[in-house]
Amino acid sequence: MTTHAGPLSEDFLEREEKSEAFYDGVGLPFDDGSTGESCSALPGFGIVGGRAASLGDLTYFSTAHIYPAGCTATLIGPRQLVTAAHCVKNILDNVEIKPKARFGLNRDKPDFEAEIASIIAHPAFGRSASKEGQLFDIALVVLKADVEAPFQAVAVGFPQELNLGREVVLAGYGRYFENDTQRRPLTWVKTEVEQLIEPWAEIQLTRNTEKGGCYGDSGGPTFIVQPQTKCLRVVGVTHGPPREGDGTCDRGGETVMNLSKYRGWLNCGFQALEAPLSGFEDDGSEVYCSQNQILNF
Repeated sequence: MTTHAGPLSEDFLEREEKSEAFYDGVGLPFDDGSTGESCSALPGFGIVGGRAASLGDLTYFSTAHIYPAGCTATLIGPRQLVTAAHCVKNILDNVEIKPKARFGLNRDKPDFEAEIASIIAHPAFGRSASKEGQLFDIALVVLKADVEAPFQAVAVGFPQELNLGREVVLAGYGRYFENDTQRRPLTWVKTEVEQLIEPWAEIQLTRNTEKGGCYGDSGGPTFIVQPQTKCLRVVGVTHGPPREGDGTCDRGGETVMNLSKYRGWLNCGFQALEAPLSGFEDDGSEVYCSQNQILNF
């Protein structure tokens, strides 16, 4: 995660002091806000730049490290995650190792982990070596067991919730800069939507800010924060560096797949994995459903 840390805001510190209320049983309202619950009692994102996550941060509860792929993923159901399709190759290259999702601040000392049961990579991913062939960089993951509390799923956002300049939160376990050799903890950073690339269902995050993703953040979430409830929704899956740039992560920015454009495919994909999720509707992306291929572990 390419970040430049800034000072903690008074708003953030105030909510940090109140976060103990969560551990006294306030709960985890990671829904679409329809229940009327609020996440505002939990620590939020009142900080300039990026920072390592803490136990109270919203990103902590729904972000996972995929081992041994070295990628990040987002929990969107009790045992359902989304990650990047290009991460699946890393798993297949290490078939002797049982793939797992690891939850917690430290990927090497997870607070909870579960073995991966099955995966579907989007069938249109990697069909050619061209730029277009690297689209559809999304994969679905189902675990062998439900994730335990306090970890909990976030909802997938809708296309109409995205617009130019929309503030988003990028999270992952990746490097802090191009030649970083440290194994970094879960980290998040605030940035904005610079461009919505509609034909490719991509989101370009603001470039040249020294804030964005890096190696190891692939597959991780781009969240939006609901203004009413302060809860999270996931709208993107980290794909790679900006389309236009030097190909490194030091200058910031990121290209993410617009997950909100894949709601139909998410629906049929998890049905094929025998782990259906409710709340999704057909949006045209389900045209690829008949081509899904399941990898079982």
